[in-house]
Amino acid sequence: MAKQQPGVWGIDLGQCALKALRIQDLDGEVVATAFDYVEYPKILSQPDADPDQLIREALNTFLSRNSLRGDTVAISVPGQSGLARFVKLPPVEEKKIADIVKFEAKQQIPFNLDEVVWDYQKIGASNVVDGFALETEIGLFAMKRDLVNRYLQHFKEVGVEVHLIQMAPLALCNYISYDLLERGPEAAADESEKKGCVVALDIGADSSNLVITDAGRIIWQRPIPLGGNHFTRALTKDLKLTFAKAEHLKRNATKSPELRKILSALKPVLNDFVGEVQRSLGYFANTHRDAQIEYMVGLGNAFRLPGLQRFLAEKLQLDVRKLAKLERLGGETVLSSPVYTENILSFAAAYGLALQGLKHGRVGTNLLPGEIRMERLVRGKKPWAVAAAGVLLLALAGVALGAFLDGRAYTSAAVQKAVKDAKEAKTRADAQNAKVAAAKAKASKEEKDYRAIIAGQGERLNWAALYKFISDCIPQPDGSNLPTVEVSALGKHKGKKAREMYWDNPSKGERISGKMAFKWYEEFNKPKAGGGKKLTPEEKKGAPPGAKEGAEKDDDALPPGIDDLIQFRITAIDGRFCDDLKGFWEQVRLKIGTESEYVRPMDQHGKPPEGKGWVIELRGYTFHLDGDQFVRHTLLNNIAERAKAGEVALAPSTAPPAKGAPVAPTSKSGVGGAPAPGAPLPDPDGTAKNADEAIKKAILKRVSHVVLYNHKSRSAEVRGPFEIIGATTLDTLVRPVGASGGEPGKKGVPPQPGNPAPGGMVGRPPTSGGYPAPVGKDKAPEGPTGPGRDTWHTLNTRNGAGTAPGGGTHVRTEFIILFVWREPTPSDALRQSGPPAPAAPGSPAAK
Repeated sequence: MAKQQPGVWGIDLGQCALKALRIQDLDGEVVATAFDYVEYPKILSQPDADPDQLIREALNTFLSRNSLRGDTVAISVPGQSGLARFVKLPPVEEKKIADIVKFEAKQQIPFNLDEVVWDYQKIGASNVVDGFALETEIGLFAMKRDLVNRYLQHFKEVGVEVHLIQMAPLALCNYISYDLLERGPEAAADESEKKGCVVALDIGADSSNLVITDAGRIIWQRPIPLGGNHFTRALTKDLKLTFAKAEHLKRNATKSPELRKILSALKPVLNDFVGEVQRSLGYFANTHRDAQIEYMVGLGNAFRLPGLQRFLAEKLQLDVRKLAKLERLGGETVLSSPVYTENILSFAAAYGLALQGLKHGRVGTNLLPGEIRMERLVRGKKPWAVAAAGVLLLALAGVALGAFLDGRAYTSAAVQKAVKDAKEAKTRADAQNAKVAAAKAKASKEEKDYRAIIAGQGERLNWAALYKFISDCIPQPDGSNLPTVEVSALGKHKGKKAREMYWDNPSKGERISGKMAFKWYEEFNKPKAGGGKKLTPEEKKGAPPGAKEGAEKDDDALPPGIDDLIQFRITAIDGRFCDDLKGFWEQVRLKIGTESEYVRPMDQHGKPPEGKGWVIELRGYTFHLDGDQFVRHTLLNNIAERAKAGEVALAPSTAPPAKGAPVAPTSKSGVGGAPAPGAPLPDPDGTAKNADEAIKKAILKRVSHVVLYNHKSRSAEVRGPFEIIGATTLDTLVRPVGASGGEPGKKGVPPQPGNPAPGGMVGRPPTSGGYPAPVGKDKAPEGPTGPGRDTWHTLNTRNGAGTAPGGGTHVRTEFIILFVWREPTPSDALRQSGPPAPAAPGSPAAK
């Protein structure tokens, strides 16, 4: 047999009597083991009654007949004096629900929280996602502290310790949930279309409680300011009786020969009472449209009035049942007692209180003040604290005795000799440790000198990684390398992907899809025996605008569909080391203005980069009709997103070399340009496991502030030189830095615009056209006189002759893209400080 649970007394202090019920959980069955019903000599609300004295006398009578030793005591307080609110919380972390509830309590309770006792409980199960509780509903219950203390004082004066305080309507809710709806404390909300609810109408002496619940999310209660005393006063008025005689006549109405007169005198009060109940039920139905009231159960001794049950059923059009027994309560000794059966209508609240004490109640809040709970907790731990102190003293005595014995053993001759030998051994060990430390210091210095000599070896592939990254970012005519992110977070293109806009886009008017443009691009570049060949009628099917019958496919002609072909032509890649990236970015913003659409990521438009780093420039053009929008949606997005994701690995080439092409060496650099085994890697922190991973570290999250700095579209024809991409913009945007990494103007650091700082790619000052000056025997005169890119022409307009298929009306969009690259150069810290190295002969610095 399972261990018997402690008993719980539910004590309901009503206006007419004290009702008490003791229950236990015996082998899973709730059993009543004792009860008591102590009626007051007078109703507490009578003018000549002393409520405190009457309650105290009733408690003394109750204690003289019953023992509460070792039992839990749960008492009720009137619901009319309490406050109940039901609040839905915003989504919040589960561990912060208590803080949010305290905030809601300050908003919902119209008193200072120090003046009330309050508690809360979650109503129904909340949906928890990633630690956040969604749609959490709580019930908040509160009562003035002085009223709670008043009820506690009654029990304190008779020496009864109260463990649980609950409002009477909520005790009735526990009774309905457990006994009538047969649900436990963790009842889930009914997700059906209509939730079945039960109404409990408890008619008291001065007022009544109307409680409605489905044992799940719905807990609704309302006090009705009419009760049994109103029926008694109606009899005193109509039948000219004293209050005591009218009360006796009401209780024994079934035995009275004047039953008809009694009912006639009560009819006006009954009509008012039914009207209050109807309004309450109507309000509930309007605010809980998903609830369906199944029936009403009548409670309180006033329900013994003959005809009241039928009268309510007819007026309310509702199934009204009078409580005959507590369905799930066992205990034949109690249940068969005449006093119990005669007053069973009054025991529902006491039953609900006892159920909560056994943890079977739907509502588990407790209005017992917190300071009383803490006082009892401390009092309960005092015996354990005394025991712990005794154990501690005993342990200290043992420690003291042990110390004494140890000290006595330490003074022996054998111990003294061992101590002396140990000290000599320690001296020898310290000397050896000093020699080891000196050898380590010397080895460390040699290692540091070695690393200073080979500084930079681990970073020599940084620029190869950068060029490979840029190459990987360029979208290809076959639709590959298109970004997978949304092309833009603004305007009509929000939510769209580059593939649907530029590859799968349907043909419309003179526009064709990128897929169709690529088909003609392949056909146009297919090798033909004997050189150029006219298009056949079969090849002409599905041709884009501009593909005329008989067009020659020479090397200089643009392929049909070039206006919709996903193709970029990069004419130059340049870079400058900048020691003031913030100043550089302010100049960029002066050019592009407030258009964050030209920056990737867009939120970096107003967040300038800090410190030093490289500014990389890409110059090129495209014939796509969407112009700068096409550049932003594809190439600009690719650079930003791939740097963020780290898609920059230099994978070895597996394709066979072209006929006549030189084969890449494998002894030093590896296949296809990838580092050979054992070669130094650009690995700043020394954690890379292979070349791909090491090279990725040179770019991953090191590229930022990608901007379409300038663009120019020319329509009607494509003849003539480039307008904006012939020369670099970096000379005017980037503050010059000396070739040796110092600030310009300092000793040994001549100003050389364009040269990078240490750790970067060494170059020469650019010419006026951004093209390196020729070197060797045909070297140009001193000064920037080399041929600039502004003299270049596109292939299809070489020497000013020839037009593209379709009459030369294609649009060419030139663009300049800038971005910031923070090259990892940890070897800078390993370089030896000292005067700058001498300049190489023939360099601008030497001159």
